[in-house]
Amino acid sequence: MNLIDKVSIKDMMKDLNLEPVYMPENKDYYVYSQDINRPGLQFAGYFEYFAHERIQIVGKAEYNYFSYIDEKTRAEVLDKFFSEEIPALVVTRGLEVKPDVIEFAKKHNRVILSTKRNTTRFINRLSNYLDDRLATHTTLHGVLVDVYGIGV
Repeated sequence: MNLIDKVSIKDMMKDLNLEPVYMPENKDYYVYSQDINRPGLQFAGYFEYFAHERIQIVGKAEYNYFSYIDEKTRAEVLDKFFSEEIPALVVTRGLEVKPDVIEFAKKHNRVILSTKRNTTRFINRLSNYLDDRLATHTTLHGVLVDVYGIGV
């Protein structure tokens, strides 16, 4: 039985055509969960049930909401968000990643990636990719068996 329990962020970037916005040096980053999270609640300040082990996806809704937050609150939320061990933050639709987001990603050594794909299509593609790459695989070697003179 072969269990693949992680996917390299670098492989994911290449396979899904993701652009690095910020990639800390001298360390390999991995994804361990097949699930994804859209951090709208976290951007609103709610971290009690934060699925930080998942890839975080920011689409137009989260992006626009977070742009209305005052500077002090943004800094507090970003510091808390990136202090969690998220595998990567992916910003969809080619949206510009703001300097304060990059600043806190650098502070906590977190990966930020970007794609031009729309959010729903990207989530579908990413989910299929992670399901395939993180699925349990079993390899069996089979042979022909003769039962009462008939091949089975």
